[in-house]
Amino acid sequence: MMRRCLNVGSVGYPRHDFCSSYVIYDTRSHTITIRRLPFDFKHYIELMVAHKIDIPDWLAVLLMSAVM
Repeated sequence: MMRRCLNVGSVGYPRHDFCSSYVIYDTRSHTITIRRLPFDFKHYIELMVAHKIDIPDWLAVLLMSAVM
């Protein structure tokens, strides 16, 4: 039996684009499918403001660039 390890990334700030993403591994065909979905950053920012979540300035600028 051969084992494989997949590193699909981690939760954090976007570096590639402003989409959420996930991976599906098909155990029968041994294929990996990467899915990318639009993410509503404007609503995300509104929720952070409403809940008074403090974030670093650099992250605020990055997130705001997603909604412009």
